[in-house]
Amino acid sequence: MPDLFPALSDEEMSYGYGIDIADKPFRYLGHGGSGFGFVSLKLHVPENDLNVIVLENIFHDDIPVRYHFEKEIRKIVLNSSLIE
Repeated sequence: MPDLFPALSDEEMSYGYGIDIADKPFRYLGHGGSGFGFVSLKLHVPENDLNVIVLENIFHDDIPVRYHFEKEIRKIVLNSSLIE
């Protein structure tokens, strides 16, 4: 089932067993969530054994605003030297 979660990917992703699966520019897995007063994101790059967890105290009804910092952190990590 295609899925689009703005904090995890700008492209459509696959979803299965409770995680989102992105294949561009390479395979990475993750899931995000939010509730009243918080936002969270877990990102895993299996080939590099890299895990990133973001926990933030925020709440906004507009999803792009709600996940702004998570999306920026994802871009920094995926474009960094942590990914070979």
